[in-house]
Amino acid sequence: STAGTTMQSRAHIIALACGVATFSGLAAANLYIGSPGNPMTPSPRAVTVPVPTGAETHAEPPTSTVPPPAGPGLEPSFTTSVGGYRMALVLPGSFLMGSAGGEPGRDPDEQQHRVELTRPFYLGTTEVPQQLWSELMGTNPSKFPGAQRPVEGVPWLDAVLFANRLSERDGLQPAYVVSGSRVSWDKAAAGYRLPTEAEWEFAARGGQSALLYAGSSSIEPVGWYQANAGGSSQVVATKVPNALGLYDMTGNVWEWIW
Repeated sequence: STAGTTMQSRAHIIALACGVATFSGLAAANLYIGSPGNPMTPSPRAVTVPVPTGAETHAEPPTSTVPPPAGPGLEPSFTTSVGGYRMALVLPGSFLMGSAGGEPGRDPDEQQHRVELTRPFYLGTTEVPQQLWSELMGTNPSKFPGAQRPVEGVPWLDAVLFANRLSERDGLQPAYVVSGSRVSWDKAAAGYRLPTEAEWEFAARGGQSALLYAGSSSIEPVGWYQANAGGSSQVVATKVPNALGLYDMTGNVWEWIW
């Protein structure tokens, strides 16, 4: 677990990221169990940031930055106090966000643009397993049960509530203020939260922008999808991770983002 000053120096993000994990190559319909019209409702993945907001700058428009983090140095990884969920460090950097023109599976409204992330953050090395979700939430909405399969069938609001509950269990100020169906993000809070789209894509690419998928230019080593998953989700971390040690950033189940 991460206790004491090192824990308190971080802002934590928990990621259910619903985004396209294809950078080119197979269309999203083939990469995830289910289909774009009726996919399995996304699953969680955990992230943490060493500063309350994290910071990212898009070429258009620019965003404000935040003061550098205080406290001790950042270790390469840590585990949550609940469920032993492992989080890996993602160092800041810049990248071209979005798919290049002409890539198969590219959305028509995508415009490739440069984004700079100016603060490091931590991301869960796997999608949140059903065992951890059940321990915190007391329910399991998944269509395909299994302690180490990713939880799925999760509405976005439940993902937010899960992040807040994990924050409370770790003694952190929740990142979200929830009033009915309205949610606001308290960027000064140090609790777990959803990653932004830029954070998620940057981590998925893992500094290897030339690859078609997260960790490989071939889908089979890194991703579960319709042709190899047998019509169900699969146990997390059973494929090869990307360069950052993150599993299932391509395929298996959809993931929520902020």
